[in-house]
Amino acid sequence: MFFLLTHHLHTENDHLLKLLDQRVLGASQKDLDDHESLERAQHELEVTLAEFDGNQDEEVGHSFYLAFTRFHGRYFEHIFHEEVVTEALLLGHFSAEELQENSMRIMQTVEFHVLLLSLKYIIPAQSENENLRILRAFKTNAPKEALDAVLAIVAPEMSEIDFLSLNRKL
Repeated sequence: MFFLLTHHLHTENDHLLKLLDQRVLGASQKDLDDHESLERAQHELEVTLAEFDGNQDEEVGHSFYLAFTRFHGRYFEHIFHEEVVTEALLLGHFSAEELQENSMRIMQTVEFHVLLLSLKYIIPAQSENENLRILRAFKTNAPKEALDAVLAIVAPEMSEIDFLSLNRKL
């Protein structure tokens, strides 16, 4: 989980937010500041979790739980800001084609195993139309084995009805 969060954060910083700042100077500063703060909090959680050996008392476990809950809440607040503020800025300053091209560039830079793991969680959470855009791009631009791997990893995460509908419309 922490790996995906870190990867996602750096992908946003290096690709999406950098692009936004080129069009609207300073528009990404809150997201960048949030990312820095969240990454520090995440690192602290990772260090604490790595030190767990099963011999911690209840107080230590509860402290970790509270720290993780706080992190989780802060992360959700950040996502809300991205979805309401940052998304509106992107849609207001970039065409749909530019955003799609950027998404394709990002996908091409991500190692396939990371992309698979990300899509395992992204695909079930999106609308069918969003998923069809992604999967049709795979179908057009990637080897058949890549699309098959994506479908295999998302199938258990989706309802059978949703998966069959998506697969049928591909």
